[in-house]
Amino acid sequence: FANRPIRKIMQTEFLAVDESVHVEDAARMAMQRPQKNLYDFITVTKDDDYSGVVTIRDLILHLAISPVPAPIKRTSDMGSIRI
Repeated sequence: FANRPIRKIMQTEFLAVDESVHVEDAARMAMQRPQKNLYDFITVTKDDDYSGVVTIRDLILHLAISPVPAPIKRTSDMGSIRI
């Protein structure tokens, strides 16, 4: 293995998202990958140029500490309000 070029083991297909993509959307895309690729990095781009990577660990940590928005209630679900 020592004398083989890195291209022999590199992946040519990977998830790349623009840096404007919401974290939740990137997570959904990542989880739609084949099982063997679920924990691969997510490549982040800006104007189609490499910008960085996000690990699945960092993605999960971010989602775990982010406040979960409360569901929006319609006024018809609230009933009458008495003062």
